[in-house]
Amino acid sequence: PGTRAPSARRAAAETVEIVHRPSPNCGERRDGLRPALIVLHYTASSYFPLNLIKSSTFQGEAPGVASHFVIDEANGGAVAHQLLPLEVMSRATFGANFCSISIEMVARNEEDLLGKRALLDKAISLVRELMTRYDIPLNRVYGHSEIDALLAANPHGEFHDDTIEGAFTPRKVDPGSRVMSLVRASLRGDEAPALGR
Repeated sequence: PGTRAPSARRAAAETVEIVHRPSPNCGERRDGLRPALIVLHYTASSYFPLNLIKSSTFQGEAPGVASHFVIDEANGGAVAHQLLPLEVMSRATFGANFCSISIEMVARNEEDLLGKRALLDKAISLVRELMTRYDIPLNRVYGHSEIDALLAANPHGEFHDDTIEGAFTPRKVDPGSRVMSLVRASLRGDEAPALGR
């Protein structure tokens, strides 16, 4: 049997401790927009993605590749690293960077991530805190693959990028439908779904 998770709107008594690891890779949000949605990712690796703070992949472009947060395992638990201030735009979610907060979770794939309960619990606590701080409803918490699918369905809709010409092909699979089901159930305060392997 699962346990009931605290409500997403619970008072911020559970503030998530943050370790700051600044990244130079960021850009201005359009018209000073406040964050309006949260996007979850996994890193597709087993280690902290140093390329998010040291990358020269997009040197000379703004923003460079980065995410607002990275959550990693540490000392039998998990730690949340903040790479960017929330007022700036990251380069983590094509089509939604201008209005989103991106959270990367260190895992090779969905199966790996589902085995990291402390990391998932930290991510859920952080999402809950950000939802409260920015008044973001649960239906505005997405997986990266979900944004990709919406962008493919309508490349000039809510999630868009002016560089898209013609059809957009979705490629992202993270963090996975089972992870998003678990996250949403926890944020609603439902019993966590059976994950199966």
